[in-house]
Amino acid sequence: MSLQAGSFTRTVLASKSNWDLIYVNMTNQYANCAIRLDMQIKRMSRGFTAVELMVTVAIVAILAAIALPAMQTTSTTAEANALYAALQYARSAAVKQGQSVIVCPTANAAASAPMCSTGSSWSTGWLVVASGTGTCTITTTTGTTSNGDVVLQTQQAFSSKDTATFSGSTNIGFCFTRMGFSYAAYTGIVTFKSSPAVAKKQRCTMVSGVGHVQVVTQGSNDALGVTCT
Repeated sequence: MSLQAGSFTRTVLASKSNWDLIYVNMTNQYANCAIRLDMQIKRMSRGFTAVELMVTVAIVAILAAIALPAMQTTSTTAEANALYAALQYARSAAVKQGQSVIVCPTANAAASAPMCSTGSSWSTGWLVVASGTGTCTITTTTGTTSNGDVVLQTQQAFSSKDTATFSGSTNIGFCFTRMGFSYAAYTGIVTFKSSPAVAKKQRCTMVSGVGHVQVVTQGSNDALGVTCT
């Protein structure tokens, strides 16, 4: 088969032309990338504009406004649940040990020998105490070894500004008998409120006369119909 010289020359020239076009396109793309990169570097070196800073601050403020209530709700719920766990532990210990177990507020939870307090605030912490006398009497000496009491569990003061206030009976604490029940005089409610107080964040840890322990939200009732207010 014979090869036409003119046809071959045109083919070579066409191929060379295509490669030239590819080279030019690649060169242009590289140049454009270099220009965009240079512009980006210059923009970054100038820092943020006033508008960009204002938008950033606004976004941070919105996120903080959304997150803070959730954190406060979490703290009151966690505190109410912590007392719930302590009360359930006290009830179980009373049955297992066959004696009265007291849960009371304390003003010196961090002390080496913490004792019960007679105030209504529980935000300073609380104690679970196995009564050495076998009774449910709560005084400022409850928790001391001289009474034969044994502190089974200690809750430290809140790290938050939330409040926890006792109400509902003549005493300032709870007590479970060896049968797991509570005397009416040692039942009640500890109400947990955020600071500043917001109703939907409120929680109540409640103990009924049968020894039933429950955590409810503001406006809700426990199993016996007592309302968290």
